[in-house]
Amino acid sequence: MITNFIIDDSGMYKVINLLKTIKRGTVLTIDDFREIKNLSYTHIRTILVTLCAKDVLIRVCRGVYCYPIIEDGKPVFPSIYLVLTKIAEKDNYEICPVGEYAEYLLGIRETIPNNILCYNNDKIKTINFENGISAKILPSKRFFSPLIKDANLRMLINYINAIGISNISKKNKEKLVEYYVNLGKPNDTKIPSKIVSFLERNETSYNR
Repeated sequence: MITNFIIDDSGMYKVINLLKTIKRGTVLTIDDFREIKNLSYTHIRTILVTLCAKDVLIRVCRGVYCYPIIEDGKPVFPSIYLVLTKIAEKDNYEICPVGEYAEYLLGIRETIPNNILCYNNDKIKTINFENGISAKILPSKRFFSPLIKDANLRMLINYINAIGISNISKKNKEKLVEYYVNLGKPNDTKIPSKIVSFLERNETSYNR
C-alpha cells in the first residue's frame, strides 16, 4: 500500500495521487511535483519530508527522492548512475564517469566505489548520497566530444583512451567488448578508428 496513514492535507493527497501514476524505482526532484497546482515549493518539500518519514519515499541526496522498489519488505536504494543522470538532466549538463566508477559501470569492477569521480561540461559539484557514497563531479569539456552523442559509448571510449589499449588485460578486454556488444555495437562513424579496430578485433576472440 502506498499509504498506511490518514491523509488530512489536500496537498498530500495530490502528491500521493501523482505517485500512484509512476513506476516504483523512479527518481524524483521537487521540480517533478511543481506541475501540481496551488502547491508552493515549501509545501511540496514539507510533504516530501513527511512521506520519507512514513517510508513512502526515500531521500537519496539533497533535493532528490525515490519512489522505491520494495524487495523483501524493504525499500531498494536507486542506481547511483540513474540519480546522477537525473540531476544532470535537471541542471542541463552531461556527465562522464571515469576511473573506478567507470570500471563498475563497464562491468570490470564488481562493487561500486564509495568515492565516485565524474566529469561534466558544467561546473564542479559534490553530491553526498544517503547510502554513504560520495560523488565529485569536475568540469572538463575534453570528455564531451559533440561527435559522440551516446553517453554510454562516450564513457567506453574515454575509458579506453585513458587506460591505453596496450594496458588493458585480456579479462578486461572481454568485459569492454561485452559492454560494446550490449550497446548494440553502435555504427557510429565518429568513433576513433583505433577504438573500432580494438573492439572488433577482440570481439572475434570474445565470440569464439
